[in-house]
Amino acid sequence: MKFSELWLRKWIDNPSISTNLLCKQMTEVGLEVEKIEKISYSFKKIIIGKILKIKQVIIKKNYFFIYFVKIDKNKIIYCITKNKFYIKNKKIAIATNNSYINDKKTKINNYFFQKIKCNGKICSYADLGMYFSNEKYIIFPSNSIIGKSIKNYISYNDNIIKINIPHDRPDANSIFGLAREISIINDLKIPKIKCKDILVNSNHVVNVKIKKNSGCIRYIGMVIEKVKLNINTPLWMKEKLRRSSISSQDIITDIINYVCLEYGEPVHIFDFDKIENEIFVELNSNKKEIYILSQKIKNLKNSISVIRDKNCVLSLSNNLVFNNFQTNKNTNKIFIGSACLLKKQLNINYLFSKNLNSENILNMDNISVNWYQQKKTVLYVSHLILKICGGCAGSLTISYNRKKYDLKKQYINLNHNYLNTFLGCFISSKKIHNIFIKLGYKIIFYKNGWKVFPPYWKNFITTKEEVISDFCKLYKYENIPKKPFLMHNTISNKVINDIQSLFFSHIRIKFFLIDKGYSEIITYSFISQKIQTYFFPNTNPLMIKNPISNDMSSMRLTLWPGLISSAFYNNNRQQDTLKLFEIGSCFFPIENKSFEIQENVCLSILSTGSKNFSIWNSKKSFFDFYDLKGDVESLFDFFGILDRITFCSSFIDGLNPKKSSVIFFNKIKIGHLGILDTKIQNKFNFRHEVVLFELFLNKINNNTNKIKEIKYFPRSRRDISITVSEKVMYQDILNECRKINCKEEIFFNLFDIYQGDKFLKGKKSISISINFLNTNGVLTEKKINFITNQVIECLKNNLQANLRIEDKIIK
Repeated sequence: MKFSELWLRKWIDNPSISTNLLCKQMTEVGLEVEKIEKISYSFKKIIIGKILKIKQVIIKKNYFFIYFVKIDKNKIIYCITKNKFYIKNKKIAIATNNSYINDKKTKINNYFFQKIKCNGKICSYADLGMYFSNEKYIIFPSNSIIGKSIKNYISYNDNIIKINIPHDRPDANSIFGLAREISIINDLKIPKIKCKDILVNSNHVVNVKIKKNSGCIRYIGMVIEKVKLNINTPLWMKEKLRRSSISSQDIITDIINYVCLEYGEPVHIFDFDKIENEIFVELNSNKKEIYILSQKIKNLKNSISVIRDKNCVLSLSNNLVFNNFQTNKNTNKIFIGSACLLKKQLNINYLFSKNLNSENILNMDNISVNWYQQKKTVLYVSHLILKICGGCAGSLTISYNRKKYDLKKQYINLNHNYLNTFLGCFISSKKIHNIFIKLGYKIIFYKNGWKVFPPYWKNFITTKEEVISDFCKLYKYENIPKKPFLMHNTISNKVINDIQSLFFSHIRIKFFLIDKGYSEIITYSFISQKIQTYFFPNTNPLMIKNPISNDMSSMRLTLWPGLISSAFYNNNRQQDTLKLFEIGSCFFPIENKSFEIQENVCLSILSTGSKNFSIWNSKKSFFDFYDLKGDVESLFDFFGILDRITFCSSFIDGLNPKKSSVIFFNKIKIGHLGILDTKIQNKFNFRHEVVLFELFLNKINNNTNKIKEIKYFPRSRRDISITVSEKVMYQDILNECRKINCKEEIFFNLFDIYQGDKFLKGKKSISISINFLNTNGVLTEKKINFITNQVIECLKNNLQANLRIEDKIIK
């Protein structure tokens, strides 16, 4: 939620509270302040002028319009535009000589339009750098003074505050609600909504009937006739909406949005001439296609509460009016209505309406209409419409559901000892009583505690824990002593050590990858089921019962979708080169056990794009399978387990079948590595190959490199070249070499490979270096040759390898 600080301060009876303190107090009560933005405009000496006359002229076969603008008692200037604006006798923003627009260094002197000299310019919001709008001019109130700076009518000394309101705090989802919280914290008088007096001078009344099973408790409405809706929204309202990031639409939509922001209460407004005289609130029975917010809706569920007349549906919930019944500039009669729904029915309606695209109007269908505030809201909306658009108001229509609902305030029993034990400190009953009174609670004493009645704006509080939480906001958390919980340690030292070692190993992995140039990301555990099926087509993930959106409908089985989504987001912003990693949990349902899952901690890596910056004298190279494989081997070597790791080519869902492999540790599958499948790559419009790696960290035992003494004896090296079948993998060769039993430390490394048309068909040449180190002394030539011959014999017998000497093959 974004709002103007000045708008909030109109409800707070203490101007001495600073902006920083205001934001700190909102954060302390659970309303996180995300941003404070200072209002500043880069224009100067823009004044108000009145359009006296508009004259059309033809210059060089082109039509132009000259506007005669009065900017002082005895001074008239003229502006020339190619478009005609119907603003005669209106007061607008004008830039004259010595005015500054957009930049302080840009001075408007003898402004030219299409090479026609003029000495002024009609300014729009976009011209002044305030915000983008299609409006070509700014209209000021009729009582504004000609020649005065527009600074007198557009507030400059203001801040835009952006806050994050939790879903469990509907009481703070408005300017009035925030002001109430601030007033309570600072021991100020709690603001109250005054009921506006409406002069009834029309006989039009609408009969409203509420069906028993509709989920609606009460409906309030009013008819206003002879309204003029072909007028512009007042500047003060438009500015407040703009600073809340809501663009101005039409006068009715703007008033609805304004009241939603200020009071937190939704209403709906119909074109009265398009509806029958009788309105019904009931569960949906309509089976026809309907249009709402320019979107076609088929098969509207029968469980949804709707507002309808005798012929068809008018509205869904409160502020989602169907297209056929919306007002327009020619509307003469309107009907203002508000339906107070039960929380259960409200949730059913909201699950349907949350996916509708409501850009023009605030969708507040998840906010219930408050029983105690409903009438005041309808009267306030009526007051604004009568004040701005004129008209004659009819009397209020108030209808109740014939089904009896228990609307009595529910109390909560709160024991004094329980509160003190819960907080871990003693607070006197008098102080507790005073704090609850300030919070708006009604208190009734009994033997060891109180019957606590929450205020009407906090009807969501139903447990004593919620009451204590609300109490702490005013008592202040810093006044509660910090004491550790008393608990019996039932966890063994071995488990604690394992948890600590796992934590530190994760930290080491992160720093290792960061040093390699990778960036860590953190993504949600719930992802789109559609993306997940690319990698697990035959596995049913754990589904979310009421997901926030379709993109967050299932628990992840792999971290790859999060990495791919992040890469896709950055790729669309010209960030082609990416090296990303994430450590997080994946959730696998256990077969034949409905409510049990297995949680695996995984490490996933993604790399794509160019390996180096573009240099004039070298070709650009891109990340491939072996680049990431090298980083992965370095990671395994870092943890001292590389000699027990094997890579085996294998088919993996979602990866290129020719460029993918499974990773084994001590013959246990611990991960996989490969190139993203071309079909998936094309769906996300990746320009380069995407290389992916995933490792199941909980399948690797905690390994620590043992400290070894450095040997000062020199190493010996022998190189051998062999020919083997092209189907033999390097890993197979390495495994055979490691079977040699000897006391010496031996290291094997492949340093050359060759195969092609000029070589033996179906064969390839591989060169291997063998490094020897004797821990007890210098190795003799005889011992080195003996071990080398053992290696060659092993390769000959088990892999049918041939030794190459001087380009001849010797068996």
